[in-house]
Amino acid sequence: MKSNAKSGFTLLEMMISFVILSIAVTSIYQSLTTGLTTAHTRLQRYEATEIAISLIAEFEAIRPQMPTNGEIGNTWRWEARIEPVAPVEMLPPTVSFRQIRVEVYSLKSPDPIATLSRILPAEGS
Repeated sequence: MKSNAKSGFTLLEMMISFVILSIAVTSIYQSLTTGLTTAHTRLQRYEATEIAISLIAEFEAIRPQMPTNGEIGNTWRWEARIEPVAPVEMLPPTVSFRQIRVEVYSLKSPDPIATLSRILPAEGS
């Protein structure tokens, strides 16, 4: 005896499976997008921090001749501020220090990506 029932999926079953599949694919896409965005942000912060470290080293080596702002390639710009540090009571008055603060920005963003500072002896100290 043959059965008259046809085998296969109904339209309702197909629609439900399509909805489940689309939710799964959307979740995977969002996870990948978030991961790539986070990786890009971390890479930018790493590069900006390395630039700031390099600039502070340059300020230590060639203090007076160093400009206080500039651009690096087509990606980064930087600003440096040099401020005197309040005298330390335990040191003689002839010894003085200054603080250098370097901020590195992306050319696409008004907010700094990395900010570093360091205390240096003032010229002539």
